[in-house]
Amino acid sequence: MSKKSKKTTDSANNQAPQIFGAIDSNVNIQDGIDHHYHGRLDLAQKVYLQLLSNNPNNSDALHLLGVIARKAGDLNKSNDLIEKAIELNSEVASYHYNLGTVKHSLKQLNSALASYNKAIFLAPENSLAHHGKADVLQELNQLDLAIASYDLAINLNPEFAESHHNKGVILYKFKQFYSAIKSYDKAIHLNPNYIEAYTNRGIALKDLLQFESALASFNKAIELNPNYYLAYSNKGNLLLELKQFEYSIICYDYAIALNSEFDQAYSNRGVALYELKQYEDAITSYKEAIALNPSNSETYSNLGNALLKIGLANSALTFLDIAISINPNYSEAYSNRGLVLYELGRFDEAVASHNIAIELSPNFALAFTNRGIALEKLFQFEAAIESFDFALSLNPDSPYISGWKEYLKMGLCDWDQLEVIQVDLQAQ
Repeated sequence: MSKKSKKTTDSANNQAPQIFGAIDSNVNIQDGIDHHYHGRLDLAQKVYLQLLSNNPNNSDALHLLGVIARKAGDLNKSNDLIEKAIELNSEVASYHYNLGTVKHSLKQLNSALASYNKAIFLAPENSLAHHGKADVLQELNQLDLAIASYDLAINLNPEFAESHHNKGVILYKFKQFYSAIKSYDKAIHLNPNYIEAYTNRGIALKDLLQFESALASFNKAIELNPNYYLAYSNKGNLLLELKQFEYSIICYDYAIALNSEFDQAYSNRGVALYELKQYEDAITSYKEAIALNPSNSETYSNLGNALLKIGLANSALTFLDIAISINPNYSEAYSNRGLVLYELGRFDEAVASHNIAIELSPNFALAFTNRGIALEKLFQFEAAIESFDFALSLNPDSPYISGWKEYLKMGLCDWDQLEVIQVDLQAQ
């Protein structure tokens, strides 16, 4: 799903003051900056290197070469150059800000945070530094602090679309869906071509069951960028929830065509195929997802379900055990494992597996139901009825659960005694 925050960049085209910072009065550095600002990076680099040949301690030239190295993807070189610039002059906010962006890209999050804090100390009005700090705090899962930093960035620059969007991402994580949508709407107002904002807005709307609006939001993202695979995937998720399985598969196929490495699209495609009872195709799709991401417990569990449907219970058990080994708190995998053990005639183990599922998720009605079915096979009828009663307390309108309970109650009747009573009544 597309719920990631968009990181700040050091693009010279739209944030020149933050990148270049304090500079020498030497006209040559100005020439380099002019080339840099207009995207002529090769010419800018030549100027900076010339300056360094004349003065190896030119901190501005070192810093700007570091910015170019980052743009070229050479993060380690960029890190070294900017750190050297800071050694020569530690009082320039833009040096620390750009070092923060490099450290962030290198996933050195605590170091990135320290660099952003230093940039903010030197230039408290630097909205980009507040935004970058917020991005790092979000990755560190310090979400309240991240929102506070996004708010500071927005207060300094109310038209900072990315800060509004990324704040919305956190509000969504807090399940504050309406507030998240408000942030996404503000980002879209500021940047009508903000594809990620439309996509994440659609996700929040889907969770609010506003399906038509969600679909419109996904379609707008696709209209803006027909190659944005996450919009197709999330549209597929919406259609899957609406039980439009064939159409959801079309969306997943588009997402896969655009990004053949996107495991979640294969996995969700498998779910849609399973619902269409195309179990062999679902198994293929799940296996493709696992090949790309061997650590997704949900995919292993779903694969186990599909294998059970085609009679391969032992194979199903293997994959459900893998799902549990990846996520020992995955209640649905324990419940599904119980179903497989039931099919294998291992009823005691099935009950034990459902018990773990219930312990992990006390409101898991299906686990209570399936435990009751397994208990019936062990002739523990009273315990089975009690399990069905728990299930009905959680899902009182289920005819399936009610049917099983009534079936067991009928089984507890003394039909021989009832026949004697009937004969006595007829004799009277």
